[in-house]
Amino acid sequence: MLANDPHLQLNLPSIWYVMQLATPEKNTFGATLPGAMGIIIGFNKDIAWGVTNATRDVKDWYKIEFQDESRSAYKYDNEWSPTSPRIETIKVRGQADVLDTVIYTHYGPVSYDRSFMGNNQKIGYAMKWAGHLPNNNQQTFLDLNKAKNYDEYAAALKHFTAPAQNFIFASREGDIALWIQGAFANKWPEQGKFLMDGANSKYEWQGFIPQAQNAHVKNPERNFVSSANQHPTDQSYPYYVYDDGYEAYRNRVINDFFRSKDKVTVQDFKDLHNNNYNLKAAELIPTMLAEMDRSSLSAKELEMLEIIGQWDFNNDIDAEGATIWERWWGNLYRMTWDELNIENVAMHRPDSYQTIQVLKNNPDHPFMDFKETPEIETASDLYLKSFKDAVEGLVAWQEKSGKSLAWEEYKATYVGHLLQALPAFSRFNLPIGGNGNIVNATSQNHGPSWRMIVELGEEPNALGVYPGGQSGNPGSKFYDNMVDTWAAGEYIQLLFMKTADQTSDGILFTQNLTPAQK
Repeated sequence: MLANDPHLQLNLPSIWYVMQLATPEKNTFGATLPGAMGIIIGFNKDIAWGVTNATRDVKDWYKIEFQDESRSAYKYDNEWSPTSPRIETIKVRGQADVLDTVIYTHYGPVSYDRSFMGNNQKIGYAMKWAGHLPNNNQQTFLDLNKAKNYDEYAAALKHFTAPAQNFIFASREGDIALWIQGAFANKWPEQGKFLMDGANSKYEWQGFIPQAQNAHVKNPERNFVSSANQHPTDQSYPYYVYDDGYEAYRNRVINDFFRSKDKVTVQDFKDLHNNNYNLKAAELIPTMLAEMDRSSLSAKELEMLEIIGQWDFNNDIDAEGATIWERWWGNLYRMTWDELNIENVAMHRPDSYQTIQVLKNNPDHPFMDFKETPEIETASDLYLKSFKDAVEGLVAWQEKSGKSLAWEEYKATYVGHLLQALPAFSRFNLPIGGNGNIVNATSQNHGPSWRMIVELGEEPNALGVYPGGQSGNPGSKFYDNMVDTWAAGEYIQLLFMKTADQTSDGILFTQNLTPAQK
């Protein structure tokens, strides 16, 4: 069995289009993208596969020193190398064209230069990205569409370069696998973690990790594979792996779920897709409640504290505790790292997981202190101050909006039209739980863009749904007819036809295209 639900921005018309693609040589069903030459996420009678963005650092920035304001040359190993200007023409209705000159170095385009009001006319920042490498990505999907086993799946992945993806796999033969596929520079420890000197060739990418040694696993002893943007390797992996955005909660909930099961059913996969358990909250709230001084709390504050104290840590649609936690945590996070709020300096703050570790294990750390007060604060002081501010903010929000504290009302998930979420063509205030860092990773406008569950056997048994419809026409009843089904955590049985003349109540209409006679 295989399940997949890539998390993307929620848009109408949907990014995905579901189709069955059949020829005399292959028969494949799944979701595809405009311009793709086959099914991107799907199945055939022998295998199923899923795809999500891999959390890997495949882009670096190089500081470029131009020879002069003409930007016609830049320094590289004590010599001046010529740049390659490209003039981009931007059409503006009713006005003259706007011309934008993009400077290219051998690293790639200079994306940040004097056009961005930098403080030095001779300095720019060039981007080197694996996505600019020549690739044959489409071949991967063409081959996956007709693959019959693990070997053909693994061979198909060799063509894929960027952006890096997690390719999960299951076959009717009983194999399961996960490959993290892409072109990954073989970097020394911390190379690319910070801005690099573009004038020094020692900072170049020296080569790539051999494709056969990209992180992967086949038929592990635990009998399942999973990916939720967590760190992809352990300490035995011989290459440097880094990204600043590894997920620390969803993957643990998923793995614990499977470890608790001797046998997994389709219903289990449905339950997992719609799992609203907030592990991040569960790991900090007990500490916050135990260590916070309650003596100064008002009646309203005590009321909200009682609500969150009774919360079961599930971000269900009616959970008021989830709303209080969201506001409380946002305040606490900002207060913890107030020292990093430096004007005109871009600072990357520690992630949620590291923040919670510091709060729990180092409550007297200097970062707990407010800069603007003469007292020395600790974590317990931050819990109190951030909670009071959260209650004040929520009371004001309720007075202004007239809404309850129910999580669905506060989160207000919407699927927005591609043109700035035009209200008439969008869907607002959808009753769906979850949030970022939760397996059901549905936040306000981001979440599972295509949910698919496939059970392989004599014939594939497949379910799917996405927050949209098969038509891009807002006047069609098929424009958004699956949104409510998706929000309710329900699925649609996928009709995998074995022959073109197969009959079914699920077929609403047919259309035959006949080539014109010459």
